[in-house]
Amino acid sequence: PFEWCVVPAGKVTLEPHGYRTGYLKFPLTFEVPEFEISRFPITNAQFDAFVSSEDGWCDRSWWDFSQNAKIWREENDTPAPGRLAECGNCPRTNLSWYSAIAFALWLSAKTGEDVMLPNEQQWQRAAQGDDGRIYPWGDKWDGNLCNHSVAPYTSQNTSTVTHYYEGASPFGVLDMSGNVWEWCLTDINTGNVQLAGANFRVLRGGAFYVNDLEYIQTTVRNGNIPSSQNEVSGFRLVRFS
Repeated sequence: PFEWCVVPAGKVTLEPHGYRTGYLKFPLTFEVPEFEISRFPITNAQFDAFVSSEDGWCDRSWWDFSQNAKIWREENDTPAPGRLAECGNCPRTNLSWYSAIAFALWLSAKTGEDVMLPNEQQWQRAAQGDDGRIYPWGDKWDGNLCNHSVAPYTSQNTSTVTHYYEGASPFGVLDMSGNVWEWCLTDINTGNVQLAGANFRVLRGGAFYVNDLEYIQTTVRNGNIPSSQNEVSGFRLVRFS
């Protein structure tokens, strides 16, 4: 499943809320121009198209955007399998931020479109809409609308990206709470969005294992080193006209 959702221009307020606050010491409001965002996180099947393509993973030039990315690729000739790899419609995990960028660059070249990871302002606006809601579906918690482990629920794994349609954001975007943390373009320490540099990149949205309600809210911020690969982090894309 791959669809684009239009997110009209609007404002979003980022807050120093979450595991890491980085450059945010107090709430900051940003103007966000119109963009499109993928309705679903990138799946195992979609990422496997990159892996199996003759001009995909095997072409190291997709990691030429930074010296650290090139070094990472030289040390990782074979991609790690995603969690529940046999589930084609489950979100792809076990991939570094570098590989998520490489996928976006490859897809841009294949389609002729301007595709990239969302910055965190775009991600949060797509999740919240115009009313600054706490969860993608509204301000009232409903444990049936996303994949999480907040009591009395206990999730052991990722779910298919099409499972929680009723938990969609105001713009129709799914899985913005729970399932997997999602890589963003933004450097959590500085707010910069350059592809080169940065010791930590932003992660948003929480994941299936999260058992604290606070950490699957639309404003929560997390981050990790761009070389990190784990079974709880994935990504989605934005597109610009």
